[in-house]
Amino acid sequence: ANQLGPRLASARKQAGLTLDGLARASGVSKATLSQIERNCANPSLSVLYRVAMALSVPVSQLLGEAGPEASLEVVEAGDPHRKMFTNQPCNGRQLNPAWLDKEWEFYELDFPKGGKLESQPHHPNTREMVTVVEGKVRVTSGGKSADLKPGDTAFYSADVAHTLENIGKEHASVYLAVRYRDAK
Repeated sequence: ANQLGPRLASARKQAGLTLDGLARASGVSKATLSQIERNCANPSLSVLYRVAMALSVPVSQLLGEAGPEASLEVVEAGDPHRKMFTNQPCNGRQLNPAWLDKEWEFYELDFPKGGKLESQPHHPNTREMVTVVEGKVRVTSGGKSADLKPGDTAFYSADVAHTLENIGKEHASVYLAVRYRDAK
């Protein structure tokens, strides 16, 4: 138990977060986080879980428990369980294993000239990250938008109406990651 504080501080610094940043990301007050890091407070499992999720580390890492054996899973290009969609003026395929789609989804999307993917709001606190591989793409989230070129990445709210649109003269290709979060 006396190592929880140093482990938390180390994980926070490794993630490049200040106490303020971790407080915003986890919903746990800065004062509470400071007390935990100084071993002056014993957090509940709920608090520890929220902090671990914000740091993208397992709770067991903060507790110092031995982690699980390493694993490796490959989703082959022709896997029939991959989700494919063409219900809008773009084509997409899911890249992650199907069981992962409760927390994360990864897609490869191709847009013909003028192609667009319009999405209704997802669950509260859902965020998306898109990286342009080819072409020019406009990302719109709520009332904000940005034009991206190859190599650019945008991270935006997906709990509001949002759109990806090919604004170039040729086809566009992007990688899209969707991260679902509980509204805590």
